[in-house]
Amino acid sequence: MKKIRDNAILRNSFSALLIIITLIWISFLIYNEKDKVCLQFSEIKWSGFYYMIFFGSLATFTNAAIFNTILKVNLKKNINFFYSSSLLFVGQMIRHLPGRFWGVVYQINAVREKISALEMIKINYDFMIISAGLTIVIPTSVIFYSFKPILGISFFFISIVLLTYSLKKNIHIIIIQKSINILPFTNIKLIDKIQPINSYSFLEIISALCWGGLGWIFYFIGWKFLGFTFESFSYINLYLLCAIYSIAWLIGFLSIITPSGIGVREMAFILLTPEFGNTNMAIIAVIIRLWLLIDDIVLSVIFFLLYYLKIRNKNEEI
Repeated sequence: MKKIRDNAILRNSFSALLIIITLIWISFLIYNEKDKVCLQFSEIKWSGFYYMIFFGSLATFTNAAIFNTILKVNLKKNINFFYSSSLLFVGQMIRHLPGRFWGVVYQINAVREKISALEMIKINYDFMIISAGLTIVIPTSVIFYSFKPILGISFFFISIVLLTYSLKKNIHIIIIQKSINILPFTNIKLIDKIQPINSYSFLEIISALCWGGLGWIFYFIGWKFLGFTFESFSYINLYLLCAIYSIAWLIGFLSIITPSGIGVREMAFILLTPEFGNTNMAIIAVIIRLWLLIDDIVLSVIFFLLYYLKIRNKNEEI
C-alpha cells in the first residue's frame, strides 16, 4: 500500500513539474512576442479581443466532447467528463514544450494505473486523426469555395465521407502498418495490438465530426472578431485568412522540432498570404498565436481545478 501511495505521489509530482515548466515556457513565448504585439496596441479594442478569447475557448472546448468519446470507445466504459477534459487540456497545454510529445508523456504518467501506454498513444492518435482531418477538410473547403462555391461544397462532402470511412475501417492504422512493414529491420504488428481496442460506430464518428464542425464554427466567429479588435483588419476576408492560417498551423504541427511549430507556422502563413502584405500578416500571426495560447491556458487551468478540487476530493477516478 505504501509503495502504491509513494508511486502516486511521485507520479503527481512529475505531472505538476511538467505543468510548471510549461507555464514558464508559455510565458517566455509571450514575452518574446511582446514587441510585435505592441505595434498594434495603440489601436486595439480589448472588447473585440475578449470575444476572440470567448469564442476561441468555446471552439477548443468542443474537443473535450471528441476526446471523451474516443476514451469511451477505446476503453469500453463511460469516462468522467471532468477527468477526460482535464487530461486533454492539461496535456494540450504541455504540448507547447519543445518536441510536443510531453503532452502525451503527461497523460501516460497521469493515468498509468488506469490506462496502458499503448491505449493512451492510440487514443491520442485517433484524436489527432480527427483533428488533423478536419483541419485539412474545412480550411481547404473554404479556400476552394472562395474560388468556386460548388467546388468547395463538393470537396467538403466528399472529404467528410472519406474521413468517416477511414475511421470506421481503420484505414489510417492500416496505412501506418503498411509503411512500417516496408522497413527491412522491423515487423511490428500494430494492427494486432491496436485493433481490439478500436470499434467506432458510425454514430460515434458522426458525433465526433459534428462536435468538431461546431468547434470550427466558433473558431471562424473568433476570427471575425479580429476585425473588431483591429479595425485595420476588418476589410480583409478573415474567413479565408482563417482557412489559410489553419493550413499554416498544420505545417507547423508537422514540424516537431519547434515548440508548437513556432516560427514555422508564422513563416508558412506569411508565405501563403503575399497579397495581404507581410507586415500585416506577421502581426496577425502573432496575435492569433497569443489568442490560442491564452485559450489553452484558460481551459487547462479551469478543468485541472475542476477535476482535482471537486472530483478527486470525492475519490472518483475514471
